[in-house]
Amino acid sequence: MKREPTANGWARLPNGFDVHYEHAIPDRLSDNGRPLDGELDAVAEAITEQCGLKVAIGGWEPGEAEGELEAPLRIDPGQFDAVLERLARDSAALFFDRFHKAIDRLDVDWDEKQYDSDFEVARHACGLEWGDLDKAAHFDHYAGIMHEETRHLAQRPA
Repeated sequence: MKREPTANGWARLPNGFDVHYEHAIPDRLSDNGRPLDGELDAVAEAITEQCGLKVAIGGWEPGEAEGELEAPLRIDPGQFDAVLERLARDSAALFFDRFHKAIDRLDVDWDEKQYDSDFEVARHACGLEWGDLDKAAHFDHYAGIMHEETRHLAQRPA
């Protein structure tokens, strides 16, 4: 099951663990107090199967519920563009919800502001440092996806 671009919240894995998604990006894993039957590689593969993004599972820490453990998730740095694309689609949906129109050439402030924010979210999700990427190199692709998505949303029947 692939996640929708704006999916948020928890999704169950076949082993009973839950994955938390923010903007269709997995960010943490809960064991739900269940024992780990098998290796973490199999859990990471199940997450990849669920959302299409390859993850690494961080160290376990106490979760919100008694007896529960949670671990942070990091997306493979090679999938930075895929993460940024999901964020672009989510930002497009936000723009459309607010303004009920497609982004046009007069909305450059939206492009720049959202890109700055989404670039940082994607960088963090992939565990990349500030100097690891050329920020300017990804802008045109990001803005193109965001604009295309708002045009798609504007053409949908109400």
